[in-house]
Amino acid sequence: MGKLKVKDVVGDPNDIRLLFKEGGCDLACYLGTEAARKKVSAWWILLLTCALFILSCCIWTDAFNAVWHKIAILAVFFVSFLILLIVHSNYRSKTITAIVTIAFISNISIILKVYSPQEVAKKIERITVDNYKTGREEKK
Repeated sequence: MGKLKVKDVVGDPNDIRLLFKEGGCDLACYLGTEAARKKVSAWWILLLTCALFILSCCIWTDAFNAVWHKIAILAVFFVSFLILLIVHSNYRSKTITAIVTIAFISNISIILKVYSPQEVAKKIERITVDNYKTGREEKK
């Protein structure tokens, strides 16, 4: 069998594997790569998003009595946080996490009647246009 070279280590593949295993060293760390991790199935994100939508609609339309209304609000916060955690752990992207966070903040501010959907849309539009103009001016 041929020789295998991993950075500074040269030898048979079995010898290299044994060296890292017996030495208590992680090959992925040695190579500077992230070890493979399990991802949560997209079905869980879809299921939790549907549950969040139904809860949000029920809260926004005042479908619950006073006690269940409070419990549903707590559930919305919990499910939102759970979805955010799954999305962040699956994709490890600051941009995707920020977009999902903004979406949840918008959703919560609408269902709690802090802002109307039109006001939220106008705020997002204003922020987007301002950032777009700023970005174009910096490129010039």
